[in-house]
Amino acid sequence: MDVSKGSERMLLIAITCFFLVHLMACIFFLINFFGDFPPDGWVVRNGMIDEPPSVQYLSALDWAFQTLTTVGYGSVTAGTYQERFFNLIWMLFGVGFYSFTIGNLSSIIASIDVKAEYLKYRLQILSTFVRRTNMPAAIENNVKRFLDNNKDEELKEMDKKKLLNELPSMLRGQIVHATYGKIVKVVRFFDNKP
Repeated sequence: MDVSKGSERMLLIAITCFFLVHLMACIFFLINFFGDFPPDGWVVRNGMIDEPPSVQYLSALDWAFQTLTTVGYGSVTAGTYQERFFNLIWMLFGVGFYSFTIGNLSSIIASIDVKAEYLKYRLQILSTFVRRTNMPAAIENNVKRFLDNNKDEELKEMDKKKLLNELPSMLRGQIVHATYGKIVKVVRFFDNKP
């Protein structure tokens, strides 16, 4: 699949986030379950003791996601000391994780924009070079394909020479032949040479 590294990182962050929320929701419910559902626990206080497991899970998931994202509407709150202790740990983790995630996503989005601009810049250099040298369209398409496939390389300032030096030798040879082929045929030194 042709997926950018930024998209892969965003998907990994989303999967990690949902896994952690699921895990914490399960632990939050298990605190009540192993405590035989105390009357001041969130399950009993919210009248969910007789609800199906899917409703209990959804409520615990709601709590875990609200706490992780530091929103905390208060619809599901901790009541026992064990729940409060777990709640504090999850909030401390949530603040760090949420900050890390937002920073990471901002960085990914910014780098995607920079890479797109850099590719556009490189293609502009190529089109200027093609117009000036009357390069055949087939070679131009090969170069464009190469640039598009290698757009995730390290960003750096580039001029025409650097662009050409970055290409594989076979493409460079085709460009040189298309650009200077007529001159090479006139010079006798190049006769019978590859």
